[in-house]
Amino acid sequence: EFEDFLFSDKCRSIFEKYGYEIA
Repeated sequence: EFEDFLFSDKCRSIFEKYGYEIA
């Protein structure tokens, strides 16, 4: 769904920004 896309896109940006440290 569209909401899932936005959610995963935001999370992906955060993960990339922090180098996956919060994963």
